[in-house]
Amino acid sequence: MLAPIELDDMALIARLAHGDMDAFETLYDRFNVVVYSTALRVLGEASAAEDVTQEVFLRLWRRPERFDPERERFIS
Repeated sequence: MLAPIELDDMALIARLAHGDMDAFETLYDRFNVVVYSTALRVLGEASAAEDVTQEVFLRLWRRPERFDPERERFIS
């Protein structure tokens, strides 16, 4: 079995849907800066950007099946 760091985003989402915390941590490590930077640019306030980043990843953890790879890329 490949380590999460070696997997692409789609494989990580599939593992996350089965409750794989390592997959979640890998996705967080890959995308937290992008999410935070985008939120900071839009909101203009660090604390609000931190809250949004936390909420994005919390939703991903709770409902990974909501992501539809047929409709969008994960980074979107």
